[in-house]
Amino acid sequence: MGKDESYLDAANMNNKVQFITADKKTGTVYVNEIDEAGNNLKTPFKFFDINKQDFEIVSDILFSYKTDFTKISYVGDISLNTTQANEKMYAFDNKIIFTYDKSNINTTYILTLDLNSKQSSLSKISHSDVQFNGLGDIKYNSFIFNKKLFQVSSSYTALKLSIKDLATGNTIKQYEFEENKDIAFKNGPIIQDGSAYDSEPRVLSKSNQLLRKIANSKVAVTANNNNDSTVSVTIGSYQEIKYEGVRFNSGGLPGMGYNGIPIASIGNSITLNVFAAPGLYNFMNNKTTKSAYFKTILHNADFSHITGDTKKSTFDRINDYEDSLENAKSNTMFAQNDGYVYGYYSSETKMYNLVKF
Repeated sequence: MGKDESYLDAANMNNKVQFITADKKTGTVYVNEIDEAGNNLKTPFKFFDINKQDFEIVSDILFSYKTDFTKISYVGDISLNTTQANEKMYAFDNKIIFTYDKSNINTTYILTLDLNSKQSSLSKISHSDVQFNGLGDIKYNSFIFNKKLFQVSSSYTALKLSIKDLATGNTIKQYEFEENKDIAFKNGPIIQDGSAYDSEPRVLSKSNQLLRKIANSKVAVTANNNNDSTVSVTIGSYQEIKYEGVRFNSGGLPGMGYNGIPIASIGNSITLNVFAAPGLYNFMNNKTTKSAYFKTILHNADFSHITGDTKKSTFDRINDYEDSLENAKSNTMFAQNDGYVYGYYSSETKMYNLVKF
């Protein structure tokens, strides 16, 4: 790494690790791609040759060194607790993609570093307008899934979901609801869970309850494939729960030969070297946050709404199983083929158990 470079983030694709560094003086981002043999291929992406307005956006995203990108992994179920971040980083199709959303700025900024063409691009896809009465802020967020951009806009009085083509920005489908009106495209009730005072999920009866919770926290959207040509989309609020003692985070670099990623620290000075299998962070992160949300089932071709009951996600089923256990500890989880394996040690039987989901 050059003397003027600062570490930005890291990704993992094609059995290689991509360390991303930035040099603000030259307006250059470097992708340092390291293979299994330790060879380093350094690819520069220069941004001084773009127009001033776009460079200011890129500078705010990449060269401020203040942005903390959340890495999106498509391994397993993806929860709101992961997609709630306004700054995200994706790695797929030999591209590294940074997205940036912010309250009261109705645009998703998408910065792409293409490792095949060695070219970069900045695209701006506007959020759809949502009813606004001037009270509070309009909350925005987005999520890339199956090369589509899912955007959500929410105010005190309404919420809109837009599904757009990632390459063109063209709108494929939109759904909207207003306060005190039924959410016509939801499947099942509005659920609040993760409360520090009540471990049982709570049903919210009115749409304005959800809108208020989003207004007082963050808005998030996520999507997961089902096994029947449908997609489950979850929309809701996100709020961290402050616990004293163990604090969970998503540090570490997946795919670097570890069994997982470090996920916990205690206090301010003692690090607990706990490692989790890939995909476990999403699962454990569900337990440290509070959210209110609803789910909708859409066809994966045209994203039309499909009526019917939602199915429990893999994480929901693992949660139910874990809650039924007694005298269990040293739990872990890892992806295997098309599912997950949940492991735990039973102090009663003195055996370590592996259960496939």
